Amino acid sequence: MDDNSCSYRFNYAGPSTFVRKVAIPFAESLEFQFADDDSVHEAQSVPAYLETGPTKRRMDAGTTVILTLGVSLFLVKWFAERVLDDVYDAKFQPMIKKALGTADKGVHPNSASRPKMFMLGISYSQANVFILIALVADSFQEILESERMIHTAHENAIKWIENNGVGEPIHFYSIEYGKLNLEPVQFKNLKTAHAAIHKMKFKRLKT
Repeated sequence: MDDNSCSYRFNYAGPSTFVRKVAIPFAESLEFQFADDDSVHEAQSVPAYLETGPTKRRMDAGTTVILTLGVSLFLVKWFAERVLDDVYDAKFQPMIKKALGTADKGVHPNSASRPKMFMLGISYSQANVFILIALVADSFQEILESERMIHTAHENAIKWIENNGVGEPIHFYSIEYGKLNLEPVQFKNLKTAHAAIHKMKFKRLKT
């Protein structure tokens, strides 16, 4: 991959109705958007520092009750200061916001009470670090309304790395019903991270 290019990979978890009505159309919208963009392409694999075995677009969520859409961005250079503006906001955000704004219509009534999640991962191969941000809420519409907090989480993640070093390659941050953890939960690889995340108990904090 060229030092200035970006590759992406979409991820999802949920029952067949959600996959058919939400995940697949979202994936197709990404493919269509970047069909003529030489600077962005779909990743066929993940960087070696993240992979310990075969990886799948469908997360191995086991008995998860979380309906999930996700996008991982893979970059080479350490573009920390401007990656969200130059890459995420400019190229991916419009389609992601559109998907989040319509996703609830594709949720079967039997799944309506399940937590919803959007995950954004940003890999900086030059630094061997993968920042993984999850927004969790009762609906995808609520996630859309808090999507702006991705910038806050990413800025916090960069500052933490600059002050503490990388440590394990995967740094996970969750925005649960508008609440952000300030220190990362760290994982050795994506398989372990996804398995652990989908076993977490997410519930609204009572006020």
